[in-house]
Amino acid sequence: MSLVGVASHSDHDASSYTVSDSAQVRSTFYPLGWFGNSQSTTGTANLVGDLEFRATNKSMNTFYGLVDNNWSSVISAPAVTLRPPYNWRP
Repeated sequence: MSLVGVASHSDHDASSYTVSDSAQVRSTFYPLGWFGNSQSTTGTANLVGDLEFRATNKSMNTFYGLVDNNWSSVISAPAVTLRPPYNWRP
C-alpha cells in the first residue's frame, strides 16, 4: 500500500501524484507527491521500496531509492525478503 498525494497543511502545500496504465507502485517513506507536484508513474514502470521520488514522470523499468529525472532504472530488482516462518522476539 502506498500513500499517494499530499493534502495542504501548515508545513506543505497540496500536491498530486498519478499512477496509470500498467504502472505499479509499492512504496514506503514519504507519500508520493511529497517532493514535487503533478508527478506521475505511467506505462509499465515499477516503483518499489523506500522512495524519494523527485522525477516528473517514469513510464518504464524499475526504480527504488532516490528517483530523479536523470536515472534510467535498474536492470533487475530481485526480492530479498526472507521467507517465513518468522521468529518474533519478546
